[in-house]
Amino acid sequence: YSGNAGNANNMGGGKPKMGGAGSGMPKGAGSGSFNKLEEELKKKEAEKASLQAAKEEEEQEQEAERIRLKREAAFEADLKKMNEEQKKKAQQQKKKDAKIVNRILKASKSG
Repeated sequence: YSGNAGNANNMGGGKPKMGGAGSGMPKGAGSGSFNKLEEELKKKEAEKASLQAAKEEEEQEQEAERIRLKREAAFEADLKKMNEEQKKKAQQQKKKDAKIVNRILKASKSG
């Protein structure tokens, strides 16, 4: 008599085996391949994120170029309405503004 008459799961006496404890694999045996898979997955995710970022950047550049062309066309239309003195002043102001914008962009890229 083993004293475990009501416990049908523990037929051989001693401790009952839990599901993961007696899986037949030594400790740490599967961790190498798991780490490899995890690393590959991380690489794929990083690659995907990089491609997505490049695509978004390209779209932003195209949108910025479209806006620039539209603004330039509006400026040219305004120039046609001006007399020579006004045109000269507007073009000089545009050059000044462009220098300021380029200075700011350069500072933001380096900083």
